[in-house]
Amino acid sequence: PAAASGPTTADADLDQQVDDEDSATVSITAFRAARAAAEAAAYGPTVQAVHCPAGHPNPAQAEQCRICGEPIIDHSITIIARPIIGVLLFDDGTVEPVDQPLILGRRPRADQSIGDEPARTITLADPDKLLSRVHAEIQLADWQVRVVDRESMNHTFVQIPGQAMFQLRPGEPYPIPLGTRIAFGDVTSCRYSLPPLDRP
Repeated sequence: PAAASGPTTADADLDQQVDDEDSATVSITAFRAARAAAEAAAYGPTVQAVHCPAGHPNPAQAEQCRICGEPIIDHSITIIARPIIGVLLFDDGTVEPVDQPLILGRRPRADQSIGDEPARTITLADPDKLLSRVHAEIQLADWQVRVVDRESMNHTFVQIPGQAMFQLRPGEPYPIPLGTRIAFGDVTSCRYSLPPLDRP
């Protein structure tokens, strides 16, 4: 009987190539970045962030921590699951986290979305029915918060810190900084503020 043929030179070269690829060294920085991106992707939208010494996440260009005020020493950028960007503090004491798009009104449906992201609905108390069922929305673009009047009957108003209150144009997203007051008709209002200090 014919003898079984052994591995060819081509087979040996292929095995060596696979072995070389499998044993390629990955830097710890690249490994951690890839792992952080994979973990963040599993939890929804992501943002680029730098962290203060206490571990609070901040926008990539931040020089000091938006939460505790400490200077940002390490400017290494990581990709993280989008954190709570801020909170809406309503006149009645209600606090709503800004961690996803929001739809606000007298009676918004619960199954709505903004873009390709599900939105959380907030029902505003309005016994006199002065607000539209869907009155306004909050959009998120990375770390930026935008308010949009949804062609409401009695309008949405914004007051930037140090400026006079003005009416939003229907359908036009308006970026707001921290400290901004948002008024829904003459019914209720809220202030966009930092999330509470939370040591990670």
